Amino acid sequence: MVSTLLVEDNLFFRQSFKKVMNDRFPTMEIMEAANKKEALDRYRKSLPNLVFIDINLPDGNGFEISNKIRSEPSTCVIFFLTSYDLPEYRQAAFKNGADYFFSKDCKPEEILDALQSLLGKSF
Repeated sequence: MVSTLLVEDNLFFRQSFKKVMNDRFPTMEIMEAANKKEALDRYRKSLPNLVFIDINLPDGNGFEISNKIRSEPSTCVIFFLTSYDLPEYRQAAFKNGADYFFSKDCKPEEILDALQSLLGKSF
């Protein structure tokens, strides 16, 4: 089973994105975190396969989370999902270990198709 950690402080967006993910990937386990501390605690306890991270969080930022995950032995895939689709944020995300970068304004199918491709046709 693929496990996912969704790090997003906006409850409505987090729950909406989780529903879209569950509709497409019904067997995927999706954990949630609303801030940096929760994200790192949940990450360390469960070692998810996928992590979706927002940039701005109440107690830090997604770059710090991604950087911390990459400093530890890990094979997880990191997706940045943010409202800040700016070249400097994109560059910072990849510099801090992101595998993918998506704007929250993109069509959900873009993210789901990339995820489907990553996970293979069997999921």
